Amino acid sequence: MDNREIENKLTSLEGIGEKIAKEIIDIVNLGYSPKLEKLQKELPQNLKEGQQQKFLLGLALPLANEYIKILNKCTGVKKVEIVGEVRRRKEIVSSIDLLLILDRPLEDKISFIGKFGIPVNIYLSSTEKIGYNKIIHTGSEKHLELLKELGLTAREGTEEEVYSSLGLEYIPPYLREGRQEILLAKERMLPKLISIGNIKGDLHIHTNYSDGLSPMEDLAKEAIRLGYQYIAITDHSQSLKIAKGLTKERIIKQWKEIDNLQKSLNIRILKGIEVDILSDGSLDFDDDFLAQFDVVVASVHSNFKQGKGEMTSRIIKAIQNPHVDIIGHLTGRLLLKRNPYELDIEEIFQVAKNEKIAFEINSSPDRLDLKTEHLWKAKKLGIKIAINTDSHSRIELANIILGVGVAQRGYLEEKDIINCWEIEELERYLRG
Repeated sequence: MDNREIENKLTSLEGIGEKIAKEIIDIVNLGYSPKLEKLQKELPQNLKEGQQQKFLLGLALPLANEYIKILNKCTGVKKVEIVGEVRRRKEIVSSIDLLLILDRPLEDKISFIGKFGIPVNIYLSSTEKIGYNKIIHTGSEKHLELLKELGLTAREGTEEEVYSSLGLEYIPPYLREGRQEILLAKERMLPKLISIGNIKGDLHIHTNYSDGLSPMEDLAKEAIRLGYQYIAITDHSQSLKIAKGLTKERIIKQWKEIDNLQKSLNIRILKGIEVDILSDGSLDFDDDFLAQFDVVVASVHSNFKQGKGEMTSRIIKAIQNPHVDIIGHLTGRLLLKRNPYELDIEEIFQVAKNEKIAFEINSSPDRLDLKTEHLWKAKKLGIKIAINTDSHSRIELANIILGVGVAQRGYLEEKDIINCWEIEELERYLRG
């Protein structure tokens, strides 16, 4: 691909005009940018304004991958990688940071305001210092301070080699927040974090029976494409009329469709429900009916302004119902839109540790609920987690990567997550 083609590709991305495209090509081809000083003087005010804003990880991550596809086509570019907050999988980020690795010794930076107003920083690195530059452009300020105390300086080698030179085992990017990761890495006690490949299924999915957009068959086929062993169809229950919540009659009709579909598809389709936790903690269906489901997700969808004690008691009552398997989106937060409702998480977890209950990491980009701090507490108490997408369309099944990122930041391992289990083990757990 020649320079003109690359420039056209770059300028097709929002935020990269002709000037910035030429700057990127100049740096890659010439090793320096003749206009960089002038360009940097033109950008700071807009950049400062942009950096004051926050953006959802679910928006920034796919956009970062879009930039990478184009930048990887530049002559002289060895590789482009995500660094910064997006690489650490922070739920809310202030910028997209990319490391552009060149085949020549060069370090520089280009910044611009990209699509959706998200600031983009492109850091340049030689292949020799790739490890050092990935570390300094990924870790939080506190993480880097702690590394500098151990003697971190610019050096050649991979990330693993740089960490090893400091007497540490490799620290995954999701843990680089300056909390306990340095201490654990010294003792070689970091957990073996869950990966996307460990996920065996999704236990919270909506169809067009309620407020979803996709029919069940499309969702099941997409899950097969993702390599899943199972999914749970969990449409809304009857009281949530705004979401076309299902009556008993409609659920029985859905079960028949599941039975028919099950015969033709090589995936286990669990009969589930996302049942509403009503204001007093009772559930939207009676126990006899709930007992007939394969999996029950219980969630709050109303009366968010109840007091802390009342809301806590409401959720504890649902936890203690023997037919509830998973508590969905526990805190009710919507990132950048709605604060979590008041809850005593400690009290809830103390009750939950003695029950057969899992808590959901909801992978919806605007939820990512539970928080990492909650996951640390749950793990210490031996409470199980389910990473679900709460998908309302086929394409939303891909959001599982966001939930996995939350789990990784929460130090979770494969054994902590019920939908990392084989279908036989999961069904034994659900029946038990």
